[in-house]
Amino acid sequence: MENLRLFNITLLLVAVLFVPASHAEDSGDDRVDSQVSISLNDGTQLEGTIIQETKTHVLVETLTGLEVKVPRASIVVIEKASPPPNLNSQVSISLNDGTQLEGTIIQETETHILVETLAGLEVKVPRASIVSIEKHHASAFSRPDPNYTRLMFSPTGRPLRRGDAYFFNHYVFFPGMAYGLTDHFTLSGGVSVLPGVGLNEQLLSVAPKLGFYTSDEVSLSAGVLYMRIEDDAGGMAFVVGTKGSPDKSFTCGIGLGYIAEEGEDVDFAEHPVLLLGGNIRLSESMSIVSENWLITGGDFKLDQQPLGLALRFLGTKIAVDAGVIIVGEVLKEGFPIPWLSFVYNFDD
Repeated sequence: MENLRLFNITLLLVAVLFVPASHAEDSGDDRVDSQVSISLNDGTQLEGTIIQETKTHVLVETLTGLEVKVPRASIVVIEKASPPPNLNSQVSISLNDGTQLEGTIIQETETHILVETLAGLEVKVPRASIVSIEKHHASAFSRPDPNYTRLMFSPTGRPLRRGDAYFFNHYVFFPGMAYGLTDHFTLSGGVSVLPGVGLNEQLLSVAPKLGFYTSDEVSLSAGVLYMRIEDDAGGMAFVVGTKGSPDKSFTCGIGLGYIAEEGEDVDFAEHPVLLLGGNIRLSESMSIVSENWLITGGDFKLDQQPLGLALRFLGTKIAVDAGVIIVGEVLKEGFPIPWLSFVYNFDD
């Protein structure tokens, strides 16, 4: 008798705990206002939001804003859909006319994307005009780094975004320009403006860089630095990688120097140069940047290696680096080598 009473209590608990839950699931109430994908028995696929359910019909608002009343008898399955991956994300959108949009995606449909720009304007962008959408890293700072593809002098693994361009200047007398031809290919170059020196005696530099792998956390690039003064030419071929966000990242690379004398074969160095560096964002208007070179070889000496450290002062479009390059042998003679450079980014 006691066992029968215990069995009845168990059945009652099962009924209380599970039957209402099953009933609620069958009613579909938990799906109202949910983003869903509905498969119909004629092969049609509907994407949208359920706004009402009855015993005989489901009322769906599609991604294009139409309200469709779907008979339950025609429904094969209803699945909850994941939200669009870029919704409410900070993005950079490249269009096929060369325009670059920066902002937040606030709505997506099958044909358009609604973007709120950094200036607060809402722009409806046809999907057919979009070349690429690049999601930005989440950041605690509203002001991006205008010099996001460089350490002090050396490049990071990040290529410039398509259409981005900036003017740079080292030590006042070494200006140049960089431009993102695509989201993966950056071309930079410059000519020195040393006073009292003829044009043919100025330093010419060209540095193409190809980003062959980019993701939210890792960017890998390869490139060549070519420099020329009169008939003397040389530079460095390099591979560089960066891990982390623009606010906090680590960069390492390897390069091989070369000399290209006129009429002679290119002569590469026997030992590579290693690059170690990184940056940490300190505030809305300041970050710290480090760039260190290790020149390998049989006569490697630590006190001959250049170690760089700079504060980067950040404006809306301008970044100014002020720091020092420490070489042990030079430091013994007095002071570290000062470093000064700035970048003006033309990106809107």
